[in-house]
Amino acid sequence: MPNILYHPAIVFALCFVCTWIIYQIGRSLSVAGKPAAGKTEIYACGEDVTVPDRPAFNWFHIAFVFTLLDVGVLMIATIPTNVSLPLAAAWLIGGIAAIWMLLHD
Repeated sequence: MPNILYHPAIVFALCFVCTWIIYQIGRSLSVAGKPAAGKTEIYACGEDVTVPDRPAFNWFHIAFVFTLLDVGVLMIATIPTNVSLPLAAAWLIGGIAAIWMLLHD
C-alpha cells in the first residue's frame, strides 16, 4: 500500500492538480491584456512579412517522420538478444515503408 504513490495514474493526477494550481495562481497574478493593432501579426524583427497561402511542406508529416525515426532507433537499439533477426528486420522494413509513404505523399 505505501507504493500507491508510484502508480502512473496517481502520479499523473498529482501532476495535473499541481499544474492546474500553478496555472490558477499565475492567472490571478497576471494583468488582463487589451486588444491592440498588430498584436496578432507575425513579428520578424520589424520587417513586413508576407505569409504565403500554403506552406510548401506539411508540419504533421515532418513531425510524424521524426517520431517514426526516434521509435525505430529505439526499437532497434534496445532489441533483446533472444529476438529473432526476421522480427527485427520486419520492424525496420515497416518503419522505412511508413517514412517512405509519408515523404512521398
